[in-house]
Amino acid sequence: KYDFAPGFGGGFLFEKMFNNTLGMHSGLWFNNIELIQRLKTPITSANIDLMSLYYTTLNNKGWTISLPLSLVTSLNASIFSLRIHTGIKYTHIVTSEVTHNNPMLKIYKRKIDMVYMTNQSQFGFTVGLFFRFRTAAYVDLFFGAEAELYVTELLKTNSNLSHLFGLTGQAGMMFRTNVFPITAPAGQASL
Repeated sequence: KYDFAPGFGGGFLFEKMFNNTLGMHSGLWFNNIELIQRLKTPITSANIDLMSLYYTTLNNKGWTISLPLSLVTSLNASIFSLRIHTGIKYTHIVTSEVTHNNPMLKIYKRKIDMVYMTNQSQFGFTVGLFFRFRTAAYVDLFFGAEAELYVTELLKTNSNLSHLFGLTGQAGMMFRTNVFPITAPAGQASL
């Protein structure tokens, strides 16, 4: 049984809108993730295992760095916009350690480094829905959610095809600039 604990993170976002409805979204995210796994094997008369007398809780915590690249479709109405993000994401697992609570496992370390057992490079797909509204001439506030599913197996030596997935809530402030303006070709009027 898996219990999902909330993580936290932050980062920088960059967006370039090519016109009023289509753009690109990228950035750099730092995330703290946590996964709690509870193990309990039923005792049968044919197999009595001392490990099954205790609930074993494995708590996996770690840090990741993510680089998303998404296509943005924007539906605009006055100062509000609804944005749909679809894209890919590269995530690198920087640290990962497991702690356990089972007294039968006293011979093992309390904290076990899991980085060498994981595929640190994770590739996945994302889809998100964001609500954005203008609060000042060049300032927007946004909030929304993004789901991600990674196609790379989490563990190097696993045969049951375990993959990372997540649901991320995001909120923040964006500053609109015209750092990379799109200019109309010569002979065409700009919109």
